[in-house]
Parts: sequence; structure tokens; C-alpha cells
Amino acid sequence: MNIAYPRDASSASLLELAATAASDVLFIGDSRVNIEPEPRMFERMTQVLRDTGAGWAYSDSVGHPRTVYQSGSIRDNFDFGTVIAVPVKAIGELTESRWGGLYDLRLRISENYPMVHIPEPLYAASIVDSRPSGQKQLWRPSQASTSSAWVPGSSRALKRCHPRQSNIPFEPVSSFRSEIASARLSMPFKAR
Repeated sequence: MNIAYPRDASSASLLELAATAASDVLFIGDSRVNIEPEPRMFERMTQVLRDTGAGWAYSDSVGHPRTVYQSGSIRDNFDFGTVIAVPVKAIGELTESRWGGLYDLRLRISENYPMVHIPEPLYAASIVDSRPSGQKQLWRPSQASTSSAWVPGSSRALKRCHPRQSNIPFEPVSSFRSEIASARLSMPFKAR
């Protein structure tokens, strides 16, 4: 058994996957994510589909538990994870649509079959880095250039979220501390 990846969001791509399925259960995965199945993932999801008569099975992933599906829910952003198991016979009920094939499949299955959450981490998932250079998009100062951190809540820190986009030079915490200390010394002391 393998995880199948739809070529696009259409119902036609799901119907193609069902037509070429090697077994009566189709495992549909998200191609934007690296999926590492646990050794018993395929057997466990297949067993749950057969034992419960479910039309849709999904599980937790390592470090990311999922919520239980509520019957009658029509949310289009429900997090089923990156791998779902569906009986091939349930996919045959799809109608032709260009977009939202998986959403349409989920709604049609939920009308006729139970949808089962398996509260076990059956796979590990990590996001694919598809940037051509592999370089990170967020700027982070190197350890060597910063001996101290920003002062949260400071008006200067709010103005200088990104040092490269600012005319004001980087000021470490120690200079803010000295400003605060000098401001406290200049304040009149009130005895209670």
C-alpha cells in the first residue's frame, strides 16, 4: 500500500486515483508535506475502516493531535491531517468538479458513512522547503552580532521590527537599561 497524491484539487484527479488503486482502500496524502508513515499506519487505518464501516479515517501525526470530526460539520478548513484513508467505493459517488474535490468527497461521504478519528500518531509530517535557494525567509540576527536581545514593549523596538528596514542603528538591551536607570535617577523621590 502507498499514499496517493492528487495532481490537483479537482474531483477528476480523485476519480483517477480511485481507478488506479491497488486495493479497496485509498490513502490520500498532501503533496506539500513530507510524510513518514509509522510501520503500522496502513494496516491500522484499513482495520479501522473495515471494523467501523467508516467512509473516512484520519489520525494524529507525531506531535500534532487532531480534533474529532463533528457530524454535520461543513467547515472547509477542518484539519484532518496530511493523510486520510477512504474506501475506493465511496469515491465513485463523486460528481465532476474543477475545484474542491476533496471537500466535496468529504461532504458526500459524511452523508452516508461515519467519519472516524484515530487518536494515535500514525505518521510524521514535515513541510517541504520548496524555495530554490533553501534560504530562510525571516531575518534572524546571528549569535555573534547580538550579545543581547530587544526590549519588548519599547517604543523603539516597535519602530524597529526589522533592523535592515530602519534608519536607526541596532541598540542592545544594555543601552535601554542605562536609559531607564538614568530616567529613574532623575525622577523626584516621593516618600510615603
